[in-house]
Amino acid sequence: MIIPTHFGPAIPMLRAQAWSASAFGRLVSLDLMAVDLRFALASVVTRSLIQAADALARHVMSRAWRGPVSQKISRLLPPWWQQPGTRFRQLFRWFRRSFMITLYGFGTGFGLPEISPFVTKTEVQLKMAGLPYRKERAMPPASPKGQLPFIDDGGEAVADSTFIRAHIERRYGFDFDAGLSLAERAQAWAFERMIEHHVYWGLVGARWVDPVNFAKGPAHFFDGAPEHNREKLREDAQFRVAENYLLSGSAAMGPMTTSPSPCVRCSRSLCSSATSPI
Repeated sequence: MIIPTHFGPAIPMLRAQAWSASAFGRLVSLDLMAVDLRFALASVVTRSLIQAADALARHVMSRAWRGPVSQKISRLLPPWWQQPGTRFRQLFRWFRRSFMITLYGFGTGFGLPEISPFVTKTEVQLKMAGLPYRKERAMPPASPKGQLPFIDDGGEAVADSTFIRAHIERRYGFDFDAGLSLAERAQAWAFERMIEHHVYWGLVGARWVDPVNFAKGPAHFFDGAPEHNREKLREDAQFRVAENYLLSGSAAMGPMTTSPSPCVRCSRSLCSSATSPI
């Protein structure tokens, strides 16, 4: 049997077919790029038109509501209506249904609509700003910062309630401190930092580190876990929270230093080193 070692006259035909396939692939790629470019341009133009209309609405509606009677009526309306920029968005909220914000939290528990105060804070702010949103349950590892809440706003993930508030104010033009002077804004920020970074850890110590309170409350977070792994999950979670509590420095200044608590060196036992942060 003779095996040909060259194709002879067939080579030009094969080259033509290869060139045609390559040209077709390039045309398909260019067509897809053109489609993506059209979508990008449409998105940019749409956002620009919305921003221009929003600026016009701010100017016109703010002048229309300057009278004393109008101001009294405005105070009875929702917070988003009291700011001209958000009124325009609410009138056309149907336009944003496809861009609805998704809020991720822990979910209901202990008779509360949400067991996390920080998720509740973000949900209240979304309502104040009049932004349409849906809520879904999630666990901290799903968050970009490893904590809840976090939101998905048109594909952009934003975690931490403070950063979410800044995102809402920047993107949607809603001012949560509208009507406050610079001094009052500074005082409000100081109170917020004090509660969330100091008072909060006192509550964490009373809720998670104290064994009696832990058994009454946070321990039940894991009731739905598989029975063979339930206690291990409880101990690990309590250990991590107790470690953060001790590292925050709050344990050295509160009454919790004299009560037994999970040791940061041993998550399954109680020892004297648990009362001194490392």
